[in-house]
Amino acid sequence: MERYSFSARGSALIFTLVGLTCLAGSFMFLVTREPEGPATAPSRKAAGPRRGGWREAWKKPVADFSTAAREVTANRNFLLFLGTELEYAALVGIAAFYANYATEFCAISAPAASGLFVGLSYLGGITANVLLGWLGFLSLRNKLLVTKLLSLAAVPLLCFSCSMSAFLIASFCFGASRGTRMAVFAPVVKQLSGRDDATHYFALAPLLLLPLSAGVPLAAGALIDRLQVLGSWSYRSVFLGMGVLMAVGVVFLLQVRFAGAAPGPQSLHTQGAAPAIPPPPGVSPAGAAQKSTAKVK
Repeated sequence: MERYSFSARGSALIFTLVGLTCLAGSFMFLVTREPEGPATAPSRKAAGPRRGGWREAWKKPVADFSTAAREVTANRNFLLFLGTELEYAALVGIAAFYANYATEFCAISAPAASGLFVGLSYLGGITANVLLGWLGFLSLRNKLLVTKLLSLAAVPLLCFSCSMSAFLIASFCFGASRGTRMAVFAPVVKQLSGRDDATHYFALAPLLLLPLSAGVPLAAGALIDRLQVLGSWSYRSVFLGMGVLMAVGVVFLLQVRFAGAAPGPQSLHTQGAAPAIPPPPGVSPAGAAQKSTAKVK
């Protein structure tokens, strides 16, 4: 950080301000009101007085976690979607080091690497959110597919062109992919879960993704250090390897079966609540239809 962008004191100040901003944002949960109404999953009864000490008290949470884990891991479609996160993890592995590559081997100035690259990345994310989120172009599947292909196409551009324009285009494409992923992750998880309350899917997804989210960027850094004798190719070879992982993530995306939705300008929330969502495990379509009819009456 001190060599390529900000001073150590400036970086510490930025990290502190970001942490305080996250803390301030968490207080908004105090004024958040959840919608009332019946959920797909049966409501849990209020827990009565517990007997048998702390061992008995832990039985129900452990049983609930075990049941949720079995349901999540049995959802093949959801697991395929988690496989698409390989592209996101590989993208993080590139984004963490391509500024160093630009300053060391492509004669890009440190201010440009620390300012313009980040600025174009944010611009790409904002543009993707406006076009694909606010204006609602493309279906959920195609939102992810288009932006992931853009980020994949930027990898060879980054490796074989040392011009400033190539780095700026790559930054924009990386930002568009990351921004789209953050925007559609929640509605896609809810759609693939098939539940009104998909809390356990959101809770278990980071645990299942931990080997990718932590392991891929760490492996990228370790390989760059190990291949320093190759000069610029220490970065290029790792970036190309990350590109292969990104391509594998796109292959996983092509295997995911999304609920049918007509393409066109529609919101993420509308697509996330598509009527083609299957009923929860253990409930037949006929039973779900009867419950829905009974509610209408």
